[in-house]
Amino acid sequence: MKSRIICLCLCVVALGVSMLMTVKLINSEEKDPPVISADKGKNPDSDESNKDKNGLVALTNNAISSFADKTEAFISDLAYGEKKEYKEELSYIVENLDSISSYLASDKVGDEKGSEYLASLSSALKTAKEGFVNDKDFSQRVSTALVELDNKKNALTEEHASFYPEIDTDANGALTLALLSIYEDSLSTDADTFTVTVTGGALMGDRLGTTAGLKFSDQLSGHKYLYPFYKISAITLRDDLTLSSLEAPLTTATDSESFNPSKGSPDYAKRLLGIDAVSLASSSIMDYGEAGFDETVKALRENGISYSVQEGSQTVNSDFGKVVYITFDLTDTPVTDEQKERNKEVIKNAVEAERTNGADLVIVLLHWNTRQRKADSLSSDYLGTAVSVYEPHFDAYNKEIARAAIGNGVSGADLVVGYGSRVAQGIESYNNKFIVYETGDLTYSGALDAEQKNTNYSFIFRQTFVKDGSSVKSHSYRIIPIVNTSEDNLYLPTPVFDETADEIIENLVYQSRYFSNAITDFNYIRIEK
Repeated sequence: MKSRIICLCLCVVALGVSMLMTVKLINSEEKDPPVISADKGKNPDSDESNKDKNGLVALTNNAISSFADKTEAFISDLAYGEKKEYKEELSYIVENLDSISSYLASDKVGDEKGSEYLASLSSALKTAKEGFVNDKDFSQRVSTALVELDNKKNALTEEHASFYPEIDTDANGALTLALLSIYEDSLSTDADTFTVTVTGGALMGDRLGTTAGLKFSDQLSGHKYLYPFYKISAITLRDDLTLSSLEAPLTTATDSESFNPSKGSPDYAKRLLGIDAVSLASSSIMDYGEAGFDETVKALRENGISYSVQEGSQTVNSDFGKVVYITFDLTDTPVTDEQKERNKEVIKNAVEAERTNGADLVIVLLHWNTRQRKADSLSSDYLGTAVSVYEPHFDAYNKEIARAAIGNGVSGADLVVGYGSRVAQGIESYNNKFIVYETGDLTYSGALDAEQKNTNYSFIFRQTFVKDGSSVKSHSYRIIPIVNTSEDNLYLPTPVFDETADEIIENLVYQSRYFSNAITDFNYIRIEK
């Protein structure tokens, strides 16, 4: 479950040399730290009242039909972030599915096919309730359950159609996400472990000149759940810390010196469903100057979102220990050899300072000095066909500075994650620590047209740490492939577990080709149907 996050300080790494960027620093004496509320991410338009969670449903047509509707809503709400407390209602749903299944199979009704369908749905929920052994077990058992449900659904007749909950059994659908939500919840209950989820950068807003209909603000209506992150909430609401990078200010300011500024409404801060903390060390966060930055900070604080600025850090207090994330923006840094060495020292010393101050777990977020480039043609040896007109232009300096942050693997960072290229890059293990060079976008609404939008293939990185004496070590990790936008669902990141997941993983393997110690056998959930 989410730990309460208390921002103890915003510390600036002061080592005599700072990176050359206009920086706005906030310290704890100026502001009270934000605290994540228990109902963070709750859609204020939802209504969880009127839930009869006790006893068996009356075996009448109206009562059974009403229960079918409740079952549909329960699975959907659990999949998309509206139901954080669910165990009591899960038992109620399972108990009544079994009761109604037996009733339909009785001589009084004689609906054997309907009985089998409800029994299959009950079995899928019981499996999740009893628990999965690991990711492989989840993949296999959910795949089997979805295929069985499809077969039973196809055999149904229209006679009792209102008795049957209409469940999305697509590999990437609501039932998969609901079961995943239960599974993830079971993994986040151990005080001796700490699970971190890292997403790509999020640009929630409009850029001047964006085509009508393609603006972020044009997409807000028509969603039952809290757009744009409800489809990843089964992941982000069931961990200890979710980190992202905010790629544009949330402000009503109108004055900008940027040639192509982006901004979103301050109200969008409440749409950061499941995201606990954001880096503000990004290249566009100052698009609307200090006024825009200050309004962004205010909106984040009011919604309990932790944040860290350029060359800053924040502390997360949990039962696990002291967790610190450190943020840097390197995009405007000169890349002379002298400056490179200075930057490596700044980051290395920042990590060591947090270790000295008692940090048990240190995560470094780096907004890279990397630009995407338009490829003449993408190599087809990993996917067979090109998936984007863009690919990352890997900068060897990124590898140098990420490795400097980890150092000898003892006093350095435990995890390093990069942002900025907007295209998924590789992952390597360095001194037994992961470097995630780029996850790709989480959501990016700043493109002027489809030609300028990078690949919609991204991923979420999730790692669980465990105590190892006086230090911590990696317990497990997982890649969650996502499609961050599609023609039908603009800027709506969606986890994928079907063949699209394979394509994203193959892409990731290809992008890891720069590293001799690259991770190529990635752990991810794959649903076969």
